Amino acid sequence: MSKDLEKKLLELTTKLEEYEKKLADLNLDSAHKLKTLESEPQTKLSQKEQENVLTLKPTKTLMAVGQKLNEKFREEYEFRKKYVKFIAEHNECPGDTIEMWTRPYGGVPAEFWTIPTNRVVEAPRYVAEELADRSYVNYKMDGDDQSQRNAVGSNVFGVQYGAMVATHKVERMTARPASDKKTLFMGG
Repeated sequence: MSKDLEKKLLELTTKLEEYEKKLADLNLDSAHKLKTLESEPQTKLSQKEQENVLTLKPTKTLMAVGQKLNEKFREEYEFRKKYVKFIAEHNECPGDTIEMWTRPYGGVPAEFWTIPTNRVVEAPRYVAEELADRSYVNYKMDGDDQSQRNAVGSNVFGVQYGAMVATHKVERMTARPASDKKTLFMGG
């Protein structure tokens, strides 16, 4: 082989190794460690409004036929099914009602919940935890402009440039705890 081809081959292999290293670093664990963009609470409720609590029940239930709850998880399930007060917020469609299915453990019925937003509600802890976990990771291409991105591959769909980089996590929905007590900061 000529010197130019060897040099070009060495250059391409180093680029490929760098790209593979970036891909190895890009996993869900690194995405979960990202900081979540903080958002202001949509709802500023007075103490009197916080006393008006709506207790939720599932609107539909599908039984788990032929399954039993694993007894190892019984204590954890008993803790997670206790009712807690929270304020549900839909950050992508403010004011929209949240509809979701939950099934925290095998052997437990699947339940469909209709949750009003921007008011104090009372529901099982696993419903609030499920709402708090509703988020996604925002990705962008590495490099600020097209000239900084190196072509890393091509196929019938086009040419891929650079690597995807996780930038931040966005909360789609939140479940903020509702306060039971008056404090100096709440004006009470």
